[in-house]
Amino acid sequence: MGVPIRRKGERDIKYASGIGVLDIMAKPRSSGLSTSALVESTAVRLFSELGYEASSMRRIAAAVSIQPAGLYNYCRSKEELLWSIVLKALNTIQRGQDVAFASSDLTDAKFGAFVRMHMRFHAESSETARVVNNNLSSLSREHYRIATTCRDRYERGLRDLLELGQKQELFDFSNAKITSYAILQMGMGISSWYRRDGDFSLDAVVDLYEELAMRLVGCRKDSM
Repeated sequence: MGVPIRRKGERDIKYASGIGVLDIMAKPRSSGLSTSALVESTAVRLFSELGYEASSMRRIAAAVSIQPAGLYNYCRSKEELLWSIVLKALNTIQRGQDVAFASSDLTDAKFGAFVRMHMRFHAESSETARVVNNNLSSLSREHYRIATTCRDRYERGLRDLLELGQKQELFDFSNAKITSYAILQMGMGISSWYRRDGDFSLDAVVDLYEELAMRLVGCRKDSM
């Protein structure tokens, strides 16, 4: 994911979410999800649209059509609900990075596979991406520590690949850390504007962003 918010005093980038206005309190349609999964998906929607602080447990319960007290059968607290969302997202993108890096022996091909995975995740899971990137500071101290460790490992993996490509004279850029941040932020940008019913197909968006990322690191896609 993009490089999310750190706590006060830490140096990092906070991304704008580009939140729109939806009828977030409408009762969810029957989806075949378990109640636990429905609670979590509803929390993602409310956290994304209203913000974490404004989304009370009572409001989540109302959106799922259960009594507020019944919500505690599925999570002990709102923070625990946020943590479940964050952890699943971080695990998903880390697995995606691992798969991308294992997909080829060629550094530029690994990079292309990573970019495609990163952009696709942020388009397909845009609400989740916004929730994670904008609300890490609302986690408990221990959950925040784990989340930022996972986040930093993800960024470090990309940076290591960029530095390898530079040593192999495949890539040409000035600063690996800033370049990695720029690439990660491209994904977060997608989560703020991409819509399935918009002007561009997901495949077209992913193709274009891969091309842009290749240009950013000084590697032409058609040279792969």
